Amino acid sequence: MSNHLPYVSPDVLEQFKHLKIPNFDMSKSTFIAAGGFSDVFKAEHHLPGHPTKSVIAIKQLRFHIKKDIIMLFKKEISIWSSLQHPNIVPLLGFTFDADTNYPLLISEWMENGSAWSYINYKPKYNAFKLICDVAEGLAYLHVKKMVHSDLKTDNVLISSSGTAMICDFGMTTSIAPSESIETSHSSHIGTLRYRAHELIPLSRGHPIHTTASDVWAFGMTTYELLTRKRAYGEKRNEGQILLAIVKRETPSIPTFDQLIHQVASKNIFQNLVQICLSCWECEPKKRIDAAEILVHLSKSSGSMHTSTLESPPVDPKQRIEITVKNAELINNTDFYSSILKGVFRCGDWTPHIFGGVLSLIFFSKSPLSDQDIDAILGLEADRTSDLLACLQPLVNHEKGNPVEIRDASLYDYLVSCKEYPWYIDTDEQKTYIASRCLERMRDLLRYNICDIPSSYVFNAEIPDNNTRVTQCIPPSLKYICCNWAHHLRDVPYSQELCSQVRFFAYNQLLFWFETLSLTSTFNDHVGPALCLAIDWVGNNDPELSSFLGDAYRQASIYSEPISMSASQVYNSLLPLTKEDSLMSIHYAKYASTGCRVEYIGRKRRIECIKTIQVNPGRDQRPRSEALLTDFLFFSPDGTQILHNTLRGICVWNATKGELITGPLTGYDESSALSATYSPNGSYIIEASDDGIIRKFDALTNFLVWEREMGRKQIDLSRVVSAAFSPDAKSVVFGNNQGTILAFNVDTGEPRYEPLEVHTDSVRCLSFSSDGQYFASGSDDMTINIWDVEVKISQFKKHTQAVTTVNFSPSGNNVVSGSKDRTILIWGAFTGEVLRKIECGGEVNSVVYSPNELYILVGGSEWMSMWKVDDVRAPPKVFEVDKSILRVAFSPDSSRFVSVDDGRNVIRIWDASWSEEGTETIIEEQAEITSISLSASGNLIVTGSSDGSICLWSVLTGGLVKKLDFSHSVDSVSFCPVNEQLIAFGSRDGTVRLWDVTNEEPFTIGKHDYSVSSVVFSPLGGKHVASGSWDKTIRIWDVDGRELEVSPLTERDSFVRTLAYSPDGTRLASGSADKTVRIWNPETGQLLSTFYDHHDWVNSVAYSSDGLCIVSGSDDKTILFYNAQDDHIVGEQITRSRDYAKRFTGHGGNVSSVCFSPDGERILSGSFDKTARVWNAVTDRPLFLPFGGHTKIVRTVCFFPDGRRFATGSDDGAVRIWTLDTTPNNTNWDLRNNNWVVDKNNKPMMWIPTDLRARLYGSGCTSILNRSYYLKLKLGTE
Repeated sequence: MSNHLPYVSPDVLEQFKHLKIPNFDMSKSTFIAAGGFSDVFKAEHHLPGHPTKSVIAIKQLRFHIKKDIIMLFKKEISIWSSLQHPNIVPLLGFTFDADTNYPLLISEWMENGSAWSYINYKPKYNAFKLICDVAEGLAYLHVKKMVHSDLKTDNVLISSSGTAMICDFGMTTSIAPSESIETSHSSHIGTLRYRAHELIPLSRGHPIHTTASDVWAFGMTTYELLTRKRAYGEKRNEGQILLAIVKRETPSIPTFDQLIHQVASKNIFQNLVQICLSCWECEPKKRIDAAEILVHLSKSSGSMHTSTLESPPVDPKQRIEITVKNAELINNTDFYSSILKGVFRCGDWTPHIFGGVLSLIFFSKSPLSDQDIDAILGLEADRTSDLLACLQPLVNHEKGNPVEIRDASLYDYLVSCKEYPWYIDTDEQKTYIASRCLERMRDLLRYNICDIPSSYVFNAEIPDNNTRVTQCIPPSLKYICCNWAHHLRDVPYSQELCSQVRFFAYNQLLFWFETLSLTSTFNDHVGPALCLAIDWVGNNDPELSSFLGDAYRQASIYSEPISMSASQVYNSLLPLTKEDSLMSIHYAKYASTGCRVEYIGRKRRIECIKTIQVNPGRDQRPRSEALLTDFLFFSPDGTQILHNTLRGICVWNATKGELITGPLTGYDESSALSATYSPNGSYIIEASDDGIIRKFDALTNFLVWEREMGRKQIDLSRVVSAAFSPDAKSVVFGNNQGTILAFNVDTGEPRYEPLEVHTDSVRCLSFSSDGQYFASGSDDMTINIWDVEVKISQFKKHTQAVTTVNFSPSGNNVVSGSKDRTILIWGAFTGEVLRKIECGGEVNSVVYSPNELYILVGGSEWMSMWKVDDVRAPPKVFEVDKSILRVAFSPDSSRFVSVDDGRNVIRIWDASWSEEGTETIIEEQAEITSISLSASGNLIVTGSSDGSICLWSVLTGGLVKKLDFSHSVDSVSFCPVNEQLIAFGSRDGTVRLWDVTNEEPFTIGKHDYSVSSVVFSPLGGKHVASGSWDKTIRIWDVDGRELEVSPLTERDSFVRTLAYSPDGTRLASGSADKTVRIWNPETGQLLSTFYDHHDWVNSVAYSSDGLCIVSGSDDKTILFYNAQDDHIVGEQITRSRDYAKRFTGHGGNVSSVCFSPDGERILSGSFDKTARVWNAVTDRPLFLPFGGHTKIVRTVCFFPDGRRFATGSDDGAVRIWTLDTTPNNTNWDLRNNNWVVDKNNKPMMWIPTDLRARLYGSGCTSILNRSYYLKLKLGTE
């Protein structure tokens, strides 16, 4: 271990090893000075790379003063080593004292010493130059987001050439964003005479260094350099200095005539005095900033009449030195005019070039270099650089680096000076920039832009990928691809620009996708750009809008593969969407021929375009711990989604679905009651149950400010609803006592007295779009409309609690939903019911689309959308499997978002209306709960959670007959001797028989609770055994429709599964008490009990000879019993700890098991979405897991031939599989992450989850309960 570790952490040694100076002898150094926290020495040393010895300065921190020296050293070297500027003392490196092991910081020795000593021993010096040097250094620090915190003339060194350079970064820290002034925390607040007024600790709390306090210290430094006097030098001690600062006194400045050293002119002196006074404003926000200081100094250095400028043009680096001696204080207009006249006189700059360059600097969405500007505008190389050189000191420019405007008022001048050739017409230039972006994409974008040799490779694995991207996609093209739509948004619609957008959309859109992918910007930019373009085009070109809308939809669905591999635009997106995508149909010729897709049946439009896992890996909270209120919104531009998850408020990318920001939190564990975006989308305002309103920066997650609400009037723990006004200036709360309160967001003060009209909980609140009114809905079944604090009207038509209420965008109507299963549309100010919609369940959320064409409703396991202007049109029904808690539209009405009552998943949906969407899906069942094969193997019956029973032909895959029932059917069983007779048990507790030749089933028995399992007796099918959640097993006489024996009672828990032995003399049961029991079905006698499982037993089955029993459990194991000796024959079949190997067992609960007809194999289905086939003797898997289902494999069964088996899943599919080798000649494998790989594990294609459930995979020969399915055939590149 290094002996330096007591003072320097290992990570610092590793991080800064390139700065390590070896073989240093501290004994030859000379002590020079002592500071507050360090000592300075001088020495000579042969530095690496230098031919001779160099004179160096050595800074040694005083280790006995600071206990946290490791942190301080790391902080200073981290900051100092990152600084490179002519007016910053450079760090040469660090070394260690050989005797003490103390770390030492090494820098160049400044022979002229500090600025204070320099001006006091040098009779004549250029004060203005030194001040400019310090200003440049300070501005550089602030641009680098750093606060020096101890600026003074003693911390400014003068080089041998007379350049002033800032030093000592021991107190320097990075600044944290806030609402206005950038701040930095430090435990030391600097030398008193340079300390800003706000840094005087007059009360509790720690003073905070800011860029403004640095500016105050700069004023003091300027004063000393200008006057050669110490700031507050007339004060005798620190007490007097402190009193002067508290009293807001500033140093007395002598007149110009009193100065004994040279200043170029009286005007420059007066300007410097004005800068000092501006630096000493007591209110930090009123102070000048470092950038403005540079502008004022530039005006002093460049303020001369145009007549003094001669051709050829002056070297920009000499401009300040020449103009100082001719300076006169002039106003901005004359200053800019004099500079620009010289620029136009000295160069061949046309207004077109000048306007284009400056406009790109002004209107760019991120800083551009001179080379980028040349490329975007199509200028010759270095034209922009040459122009910017002439514009010094108005711009900050280094060749190849981003350009910055130093003087913010330059823009105001250029957009107003219409009589001059350098006038910038903002509308014209913004249009020109947008047009140039589209032109450059037209010229540069092409298929396979980086000439990647293989189509089947991830971006990160492309050989020399960085080199390819650098050569083929210059920074200017990357900028254009990321920002063209933002520039388009800046200008009004025009036919000329729209033609360019149309050309781009129909000729280069996919190449743009490709470029964004290769530059790792696809996820961040494709969605916002398309949304902006669609909004810009609007209704001016409906065909183009639809095309771009389809492009957005596909980009969202396929964002995962495209962001990882540019070639997936052609390998996945195009082949899979060629039948229903406008974009893919148009670009079909680019589809990969190596990935061929065949759809069988009519492909339905998939409405859900993105699924976001909100709380991955977290269990759902118990209902008692659920959030008090729920909210779900799109951002104003439609690119983000705001939601209060169980983790807190989070912001999600609406295209990719990735977390952008969050959880947003204050300084405690408070819960959000409501939140909203500021109208421009830059901030998120949140109100929480701790009585605090917080404002967050939507981009950085930083807390901007907090406001405490007046809490005397409300117990916020009782709040059950909340809403912000559209302008985010007001927030209203409703509690479980029927009270409504409203607060001013900016002040936290109540808007008015509590409103107490409701007699029960206020469940929902909503503002009108203009913010003038709000509506409240309550458990008391009423709705109130309010104008500020005055109730305008009350509506009462609902017969149960009002759960949701919303204004129409126009504000004329109000829509409400209720537990009474109705939606009512009211006249907002008349109370008249304009329309009533009957629903199939309770209503949780209802909202108008922003274009007021649709009403979207989410309820208990259903979600539908109605047309507003067509009361006769059936609703568009969306497939959901859970209760929908909240819904919200995007601002452009093209999409909507939903969250279910588990709060773990957010889904984004396509809101476009099609007649297909209004058709109820009758051919597809929901979750498959049970399947059963007929004795011949020619028919399969399936039961579903949606209450339907379907009879399928195995030969054709077609639906033979369907029975719709009112409750979930959890178990089905074929009669062994009559293929037309089916038994089923349902959630309503009934056991029924269905003769498929008739339309209606008949009841043969009833349990007190849900029936979980039914099974026919094997010999003759004369009896049906049923198991129930009422903890009983009942055996029914089929003909007599009565109990054959008294109920068999499971005393401890409910019955999950039943199985007859082949001879019908035994009945096995599995229960939630973790046991397997064997019964005599004729007498009801319990014969034996097995206690070997550790969780619920979900399935039991007998072997065909009746000698063995197999059981599957929630403990993820399968147990194999001897049915005669009642003991375990084999080892437990368990899940391996390393499931990724896929050979050792199930990774989830075992839901279903059965034997093959010959008893040699065991088939199992699991929560891990796979089925497995095991050797019944060795307990080892015989094949790889059979994957293809996207949800739990709920039920399995073997065919009579023993070579095929069927599986039913929660994804609604019934799959038939074969154990024959190389089935379907598939040459690919589908991974759990939806990637299709070839035999060499090369990524060929990515399949969306919705299509995965319909994909024929390895071993799958047929899929039932699907209106369409797809097959893949992989070729070669």
